[in-house]
Amino acid sequence: MDEIAHKKGRGQFMTIISDDEKVRETTIGKSSDDISKKLLAIPNISGVKKVCIDMCTSFAKAIREAVPGAEIVLDRFHIMKLLNKKLWKLNEKSFKNLDEKARKRFSEIRYLLSKDRRQLKKCEKRSIKDYLQLNKEMKNIYWKIQGFRNILFGYHGYKHGFVSQKLMEWIEGTRKYLGNFIKTLETWWDEVVNACIYKESNARQEGINNKIKALKRRGFGYRNWLNFEYRIYGECNP
Repeated sequence: MDEIAHKKGRGQFMTIISDDEKVRETTIGKSSDDISKKLLAIPNISGVKKVCIDMCTSFAKAIREAVPGAEIVLDRFHIMKLLNKKLWKLNEKSFKNLDEKARKRFSEIRYLLSKDRRQLKKCEKRSIKDYLQLNKEMKNIYWKIQGFRNILFGYHGYKHGFVSQKLMEWIEGTRKYLGNFIKTLETWWDEVVNACIYKESNARQEGINNKIKALKRRGFGYRNWLNFEYRIYGECNP
């Protein structure tokens, strides 16, 4: 489940509900009542075991009302995007203070900082090591993020209690660096733990969203919602 912009302007959203096979329902806006009705209209919805969403409270509320037996899984991409915000801000500040020669050397540093360290080459790790010497706070946050990444991507299939304990251990000593993120983490605790345990993600949904955006551009927008909805089903469903 995810939302995309329906029209230009703040708050003009449409919600897309899909499974592994096709788009099941669409609706204008993202109110919990409307989404709950759409979920209940899907055949055999009570049998759904897991639903993947981003950090949208109306999505979570609708799922709990319509499919109380389903576990909510937060999308890992959105979790990491939120977690990396402070690191990117510190990086932007440090990068501005570099001379022209150093900027050229560290031109791809933002990309490297966002990657899993285990996937980097030796030269890339060395580049990060040298760059982090410029800002002690940025260095501390970078290693805290890598620790969280290891939990988020390294414990698929583990027990809920074990992963919860790992997250609590990570929080110790991290709050002073990433206090805002940890508050969000605690608000969405079970859903984040589920993201660590299960492999489900919104990757396929993002692909569907891109198809719908391309469809909207080709049609130069749609005045009639029903026509747009039919086109979405025709474009995205086999």
